[in-house]
Amino acid sequence: MPHRQDTVAVGFEDRFGGITHAFFETLSPNEKELFKATTIAELLLEEVKAAEKIHKDKSISRKVSRALKPLVQGVEQYGAALDVISNASSQFLCPVWGSMRVILHVRAARSRKSERLQANPGESLHRNLESISAR
Repeated sequence: MPHRQDTVAVGFEDRFGGITHAFFETLSPNEKELFKATTIAELLLEEVKAAEKIHKDKSISRKVSRALKPLVQGVEQYGAALDVISNASSQFLCPVWGSMRVILHVRAARSRKSERLQANPGESLHRNLESISAR
């Protein structure tokens, strides 16, 4: 079975004929390796985007998160008022509201992170690959 990088070069040659062959002949060995690495990174990014789309369509947690977003925003809007009320009634409401506050805080942090990932998945992938290669 041919390696992925071999099939990439063959795919270019099939589509553009001798032009790509002449181009590859003018490249130095380092430039050829850099070109292959870039092409593989693009293919990897495409696969990650496809997997993310599949996950987005099938993920129950994403569907629930979207459905609960208006409720959570409403609770966050009146959070300061609920803090005052829970402090006045400390036996029951304080532990319940405190737990809800923690959940809201974790959800907000997760939401910000997922929005950053969705906005620019390539940057996140690049950062993760750099941290792996640094090990």
